[in-house]
Amino acid sequence: MLPLLLRAAGAVLLTAACLAQARVPLPHGTGTLALPPGWTALGGPDFASEHRAGDPAEEPAKSLLAAAIASVRQQRREQEHVLLHAAGSSPGRLRLVGAWSEHAQASSAALNSAEQLAEYRRTFTARLEQAGRQVEFLDGGPCELFAVRGIALRFGVTSAHLHWTETFHVVPAGERLQCFDTIADAADQDARPAIEAVLRTFDGAREPGADPLLRAMLIGGLAGALAGFLVARGRARRQRLLQQRAGSESGAR
Repeated sequence: MLPLLLRAAGAVLLTAACLAQARVPLPHGTGTLALPPGWTALGGPDFASEHRAGDPAEEPAKSLLAAAIASVRQQRREQEHVLLHAAGSSPGRLRLVGAWSEHAQASSAALNSAEQLAEYRRTFTARLEQAGRQVEFLDGGPCELFAVRGIALRFGVTSAHLHWTETFHVVPAGERLQCFDTIADAADQDARPAIEAVLRTFDGAREPGADPLLRAMLIGGLAGALAGFLVARGRARRQRLLQQRAGSESGAR
């Protein structure tokens, strides 16, 4: 009986470990995010449904998720977005991570320039002020959550009886810029570290330039071509020496 219980416990632990390591691929192949226990991922067909398994049933979490999905639909970018959500620290609260990318390149240094930070602040402020919301800029600057430095701009947003904190993160992802829009109830004190723990799992952050694998292949190809050239040049040199030696011996006779 005991061996059976031990095997069953082992199977449960293995299943839990696999679930903890589940990865969510992001559009355009920019990378993946881990999906921790308690989080739900939505993408593609999920945005077309009116009801989904795992949707929060209590307010204001229900309305907040519905608004985020409606925004994706209005932009007609259902295939461009992924939404991750989890319950907050108390009933009715929601933690939300929206992920999308832009076809643009910028280095970490360029993103963190004063001019670019000011431009992103204007852009995100204008986006949040739609529908008559009250927006307060809280802080912004370098973001160290990823393998390369990005930026993060945090806002306090009030709409009707709701008040939440919304943070925009942007980080280089090779040939694209990866963006994360995170939302949490302003009173949910544990939301920020929980959300940042998810963002830290993004595995596609890298400076613009050649793909590392492609760059290795190119370097290997150049090295092979150079080696072939040197071998051919050495063979030709030996052939010339043999011909010169044969000519010298023929002239001596």
